[in-house]
Amino acid sequence: MEVVRALLEVGGRELAMMTRGDGASCLYISAEEGHLDMVKALLEAGGRELMMLTKNDGDSCLSISAREGHLDVVKALLEGGGRELVMLTADKGASCLWISAQNVCVCVVASLHVFFFLYCFLGMFSSRSFGF
Repeated sequence: MEVVRALLEVGGRELAMMTRGDGASCLYISAEEGHLDMVKALLEAGGRELMMLTKNDGDSCLSISAREGHLDVVKALLEGGGRELVMLTADKGASCLWISAQNVCVCVVASLHVFFFLYCFLGMFSSRSFGF
């Protein structure tokens, strides 16, 4: 983590926004691996724009963390990305909710359902009221 912080100090937002050939960002890889501290540091450096980057196949940092069952990462991403992030779908139309349900990530599915209920139906979502 110390190395990531040192690199971000020098490269900042520009470094955080870089992607590899398939479109995966550092945030995507960190979310895939469940590295919450790294996800938070990258979000601080790259902000919402970094969070909204997708791989070439449409896979997002939220969908990969949902697929892998990293609930703490999912919560951190939902707090920062809200409805726009949760509504992203991969090229074949798979949402993060569909992906987590397919992979039987019960805690992630439950959190995404709570998000949909509070935000989409009641309009009550804010990062402070989500309860994470």
